[in-house]
Amino acid sequence: MKHKNTYTIAIVITVLLVTTFIVAGSIYSSIDVTKILENKLSEKNNDSWTNIQGQNFEVLKTTITNPLSLAFFLFGIGGVDELKATSDPFKLIVFTITSIIIIPTLLIVFFLYMSIIITLTLIEFIKRDSEVMTLKNVGKYGMYVSFISSFLFALIGIIIFCSIENNLQKNYQGFEKYDSFSIMTFLIHLSKGTIFSWEKNGLLNSPNIVTTVNVALVFLVILLPIAFFCLIIFSSFYIAIFVAKKDSRSSRFFNWLKNIRIDSLKEYIQLNLRSPWIWILSITFAFTIIIPGFVHPYTNVTQILITLISIIIIPVAFLPMIIGYIMAKKIKRFNYNRLMFIQILLLTLIILLIQLNASIFLKDYMFKFTWLSAFLPLVTCTISMFAAFGFIKFSDK
Repeated sequence: MKHKNTYTIAIVITVLLVTTFIVAGSIYSSIDVTKILENKLSEKNNDSWTNIQGQNFEVLKTTITNPLSLAFFLFGIGGVDELKATSDPFKLIVFTITSIIIIPTLLIVFFLYMSIIITLTLIEFIKRDSEVMTLKNVGKYGMYVSFISSFLFALIGIIIFCSIENNLQKNYQGFEKYDSFSIMTFLIHLSKGTIFSWEKNGLLNSPNIVTTVNVALVFLVILLPIAFFCLIIFSSFYIAIFVAKKDSRSSRFFNWLKNIRIDSLKEYIQLNLRSPWIWILSITFAFTIIIPGFVHPYTNVTQILITLISIIIIPVAFLPMIIGYIMAKKIKRFNYNRLMFIQILLLTLIILLIQLNASIFLKDYMFKFTWLSAFLPLVTCTISMFAAFGFIKFSDK
């Protein structure tokens, strides 16, 4: 069977996707939205958003009418901590993480693999190598353009929100501890509950801020999804050609992984120093460890644990290089290319996990500024993925 691994992964993703839908669906009907909202609105905790003066939070009862909108609202303004402070936290946390994070992620991967499988099927009917190369070039350059466009649209939208964050916080006393995306979550749900309806209720009294926010939303809500959709389509073309038998690119790469055996410490150090991808990822990892690993408030146990875990992660992230150093010092021959491939993947994965985990699940403990909660993760994750792609793309040249 051709492309057995591709089909196997697609089947696994499909099973996971169906399972998560079943889990979310089974919890959906058991969440009492009215009860949770009433309990939240009756809170007397001084730190609660329900005590912010000048806002009619009773309107939330008309805009939040189902568990999904409740999950978007609570998770959007306060993350996991806001979900924990409800009458039924376990069900709500599981439902929120499943429906807002896991299902969309699996849907993206599922759509990508379905596109790859369709492209692989089409390649089997293409007789001329020139047509295969044309498809490859379309996928490659389309992927480059859509990747850059996605990054720029996200970057512009986030920068715009960063520029007006102080004004958004000053417009609402009590919202100072929230970043601009959390404030927008409030504004959207305090109106009709839709992205572009918030401006019609007069919650913001500055026309300039309203216009600026709408421009940012155009980049983030309209242009970014279009560019990301194109990225998935063009990437599927390129990946399909990469793994297809009509192109030897993948076989060349895996053969390259078996080459270059190191048998001296000097040679090992020189190769590491000459690798731009190792340098890029190491510097990005250093920024990731510093922010959010070390630079954050130290007012509770969770924040201290974040620092301790970050310290432990440092040697773990460079474990392949440490192993290579020990083997080279003991003059034991080993496969350098394969070891560095593992190192690149490990660094990329750790950077993505730290930044996404901090900005999604731990934002309430660490960030109240958009440039920390959104801008920094976007830049570091993009650079790490670029370095991993560059290593694979240019490694066997």
